[in-house]
Amino acid sequence: MTNTAHNDEIDLKDILRIIWKRKFWIAGFVIFVCAVTVFTVLKMDNIYESKAVLRPVQNSTNQMSSALSNLGGLANLAGINIGSGGNVSPYNSMNAIVNDADFIYSFVTENKFESKIVDDYSEFSLTEKYKENQKFFVVKAFKDNFGFIEDSKTGLMTMYFQNKDREFSKKVVDMLLKETSLKYQTIEMENIDERINKYKNEIDKTSDIALKNKLAEVVAGLIQNKVVSQAQEYYGFDIIVKSGVPDSLDKIKPKRGIICIVAFFLSVCVGSFAVLAIESLKDINIG
Repeated sequence: MTNTAHNDEIDLKDILRIIWKRKFWIAGFVIFVCAVTVFTVLKMDNIYESKAVLRPVQNSTNQMSSALSNLGGLANLAGINIGSGGNVSPYNSMNAIVNDADFIYSFVTENKFESKIVDDYSEFSLTEKYKENQKFFVVKAFKDNFGFIEDSKTGLMTMYFQNKDREFSKKVVDMLLKETSLKYQTIEMENIDERINKYKNEIDKTSDIALKNKLAEVVAGLIQNKVVSQAQEYYGFDIIVKSGVPDSLDKIKPKRGIICIVAFFLSVCVGSFAVLAIESLKDINIG
């Protein structure tokens, strides 16, 4: 046990001796790595983030779900299946839309945003790899800089986009909110029209006067909500905090200080390991 401890102590002393012997080499390596790192991070573009905070508004489909649930028992007695009103939150619906590859690709290409989103677009767009997989690269580049999240406690939703162009990041959020709202509204209106037609058919088929009146109320409510929703600027949500152009000092990344610190410690470790490896190889060759 004593011999093992003695050998470990000798090994540690040898390691420290080698590192001290090659301290100038290690220092030179560290200085070189840090200089390259500083030069590289200074050339990196600042990335800015623009975001909007949204409050969900229950759409007409969800508003009618309670009325339909009250009809369930009465409809079943009459032998009619009126279906459920559904209760999909605005966030889940919108999240599905903004993460749909076809929607993203159409949004980017129709608005000619590719050159602003895809890195090195001017050169990369000419390659066969890009031409054959254009949709993949466009969608990936967009998703890498986009986010849509929900606060589980408050229910508020945040949509953001990051880009080196401060004004462009705001433009994307503003346009995406409008197009998402329009897509969401179109889907919901089509759903409501189908349900209205279905309920009208059930009204014509049933002889139960009470059920006829209840279904007629539901149809009237759907039509009313449809008319109201078409007059709204945004469907399914209200904007609590509008997107803005970020301040020139309010960058999201790169974290230059952290990158330089990590590079320093890594270069010290790599440099020390390298001199120890070299000395070990020399000892092996001599032996």
